[in-house]
Amino acid sequence: MSRKPIEVSSKKTWSALRFVACWDTFWFNPRPVGDISFIRVAVAAAASVYALTWLTSLGSWIADEGLLSRSQAEFLIGRGVEGTGSEGRISPLFSYVPSSFAWAYVLTTSVVCAIVSLGVGGRLLAAAAWALLLGLVHRIPMIQGPGDFLITGLFGYLVICSGTRIKRLLGDRPSVNDKVSWTCSLAIRLIQCHVFLWFAASLASHFAEPFWWTGTAPWWLSFSGDQSWVSIRFWLDHPYTMNVVCYLVFGLQAWVLVSFLVPTWRKSGIVALSAFAFLNFVIANDWIYSLAIAACIPVLLASPDGKKAEAFTETQLISSTRIKHPGTV
Repeated sequence: MSRKPIEVSSKKTWSALRFVACWDTFWFNPRPVGDISFIRVAVAAAASVYALTWLTSLGSWIADEGLLSRSQAEFLIGRGVEGTGSEGRISPLFSYVPSSFAWAYVLTTSVVCAIVSLGVGGRLLAAAAWALLLGLVHRIPMIQGPGDFLITGLFGYLVICSGTRIKRLLGDRPSVNDKVSWTCSLAIRLIQCHVFLWFAASLASHFAEPFWWTGTAPWWLSFSGDQSWVSIRFWLDHPYTMNVVCYLVFGLQAWVLVSFLVPTWRKSGIVALSAFAFLNFVIANDWIYSLAIAACIPVLLASPDGKKAEAFTETQLISSTRIKHPGTV
C-alpha cells in the first residue's frame, strides 16, 4: 500500500525539511565508489614516499642511542602529564626496539601504503596502513614538518571508503552498473572539509605572522639555515620580488579556498594549488609538505557540481520523501 504525501502546512516547515534534505544529500548522497579512487592514489602514494623519508635519519630519531631517545620523545610529547593528550599517542616505537625492527616497521608502512594506492585490500588494509602511519607520527610529531599531519589526516578518511582498484580505474569509463555507496560521498566530503579548513588555518597563520606582512619571510627562511633553494643574497638584491612572493602566498591560498566554494573556479583552483606547492618547495625547501599539498589536487577534481546537487535535492525532497509543498493540491 502506497503512502500518502505528507502535508506541510507552513513554509517554515518546508524550509526546515528542505535543509534536512540538502544536508543528507551533501554528506550521504550515494555516488560511484570510483570517485574517490584518484584521491586514494594520490594520498596513499604520498604516504608511501613520506614513510620512506624516515629511513634517511632512522638511527638518529628512533634508536635510544640517537638524538631523540625514547625518554626524550616521551618528555617532548608530555607523556604522563595530564592535559597533554599524550595518552592517545600510541606507537610500538616507544618501546625499546632494535634498529632492525625500526627499519622493518618503516619499510612495511611504505609498502602497505603503496598497496593501498593500488586499491588492493579495501578498507581493512587502509585501516592497517593508517595505524602504521600514526605509529610513526606519534613517536616524533612534526619531524617532517606540517606534511606529517596533512598526509596522515587525509589517509584516515580512506578507511571509510577506499574506492576501486587501479586496474578498474584505468579501464573502461564508468557505467550505470558501477557500485554506488553513501560512504564514498561521506569520505569525499570529509576530505574536502579537511583540506578547506587546513588552508583556512594556514592562511590565518600567515596573516598572524608579521614577517609575511612585511614581505621578508623568504629572507628569514633562507637566513635560518638550509631552508631555501634561493640564496639570501638574491632576496636582498631583489626586495620587490621578495614582497611579491609573500603576497602571492596569500593570494594563492585565498584562491584555493574560493575554488572550493565556487564550482566554476575549481580548474583555476588546481592551478593555484599547484603553484602554492611549488612556492613552498622553492622558499622553504619542504618537499614533503609540497608533496602533501599536491596530493590535495584530486580533492578539487572530485567536487560535484553544486547546481546539480541542488536540483537533485529538490527532486529528492518532493518525490522520495513524499512531501507536498504548502499551497499544492
